[in-house]
Amino acid sequence: MPDDRLLKSLPAAMDAVGTAGFEKHLADAIGSVRYNDFIAMARYSVRGKPGFLIHSHTFPSHMAGLYLSQFSDADPYIEHWRTAEDPGVVWLQDIAFSRKRYRTYTDVFLPQIGVCDEIGVSCLPSDAIPARFSVTTAGAYSPPGDVLEARRVFDVGAALYRVHIRALLEHESAPRYS
Repeated sequence: MPDDRLLKSLPAAMDAVGTAGFEKHLADAIGSVRYNDFIAMARYSVRGKPGFLIHSHTFPSHMAGLYLSQFSDADPYIEHWRTAEDPGVVWLQDIAFSRKRYRTYTDVFLPQIGVCDEIGVSCLPSDAIPARFSVTTAGAYSPPGDVLEARRVFDVGAALYRVHIRALLEHESAPRYS
């Protein structure tokens, strides 16, 4: 059964499909399922650095800049989604702590922003659009409940994102009359 908080937040996301405000409403909807310290949505490029689409007021812009300038190369989600090429929900604990190369991200960056754990959500496979989109929620998660809860609502968020992308593409290809 869908969570009441998710059901209450979905109409705003649905109303925002095809608009600039959609990502914020989708992140709010997905983030409503579990407690989080902040929510951010970033576009993960196949080749370049990620770029933030939105981030919570509790994740200040200077921290977003710090991430992009110093820590994005050590972000385990980037490599994971570039190689796995599958949309879905990924818990930080499952991908980061077995590799030393991510220690800068987990041991330096995350403590600086007051985060001890993350759940990442990628809504699009790489062949659907040449970029990766991710909603990341941060907080103290308990396995497996929190991760399973995010996975339970994933299909709703991913389907809504696909509708949003189609609406944007249809708008771009619509004839313009002067």
